Amino acid sequence: MNRNDLGVMHVDDIVAYLESWSPSGQFDGPSAEGLAGVLRSLVATEPERFAPSATKFQGKNPVYIEALLDGLRDAAEKKRPFPWNNPIALCKWVIGRPRDEPVRASRHFGDPQGWRHARGSILYLIERGLEPNTDQIPFNLRKEVWDVLASLMEDPEPSLESEARVASENEDEVRPAINSIRGHAFLAVIEYGFWIRRHTDSDSGGAAQTSDLTVMPEVRELLEMRMNPEVEPSLRMRELFGVHLYNLF
Repeated sequence: MNRNDLGVMHVDDIVAYLESWSPSGQFDGPSAEGLAGVLRSLVATEPERFAPSATKFQGKNPVYIEALLDGLRDAAEKKRPFPWNNPIALCKWVIGRPRDEPVRASRHFGDPQGWRHARGSILYLIERGLEPNTDQIPFNLRKEVWDVLASLMEDPEPSLESEARVASENEDEVRPAINSIRGHAFLAVIEYGFWIRRHTDSDSGGAAQTSDLTVMPEVRELLEMRMNPEVEPSLRMRELFGVHLYNLF
């Protein structure tokens, strides 16, 4: 199935095709990843066609959900507008799935990734929608966006075990936190804070509090909780806090 074939199909028919198609299992045969790449390219150029149907991808192979989210991210980077309600609803559905649920069906047998990659795709998409050069997410979705970010701040990685492994290998000690879901979610929380501040400053004619977190109590509550080592035992995460947290003040 090439891009032209997929492009002429109705979104409902594309979803049905993704549901019914399965790879042959041959090493050099068509793969779910290849089909996902075609889907991502199509979504990136026609986000307004796919975004309203985002929730119809619930229950589908994670590789296709990742392709949808990544395609929408690509569209946001190109400043192509689309409605965000259903993509955010899909993000919340993904987060509700068991993180390591063995559901990825591809030619790479035994792939254990589950929903981990999809969680990363969610964060990249939301970051793009919050950034000042795109700023596409409507402010009335503030609660929905926060629910997604707060949930991803509960992701188990980085773990103390992964930190110990990195330390034993004498690698960059901060990078594992940045590359983890929880670390990435923290950076998205910072971007969320900037997004809140831009909108509240605009609504108040520039008179909003800009030197504290009173305009974003949800962020303040989460950060205060995460400063507790019993809640956030990761030293690498606390180092990440030290590097980036000052940006909100």
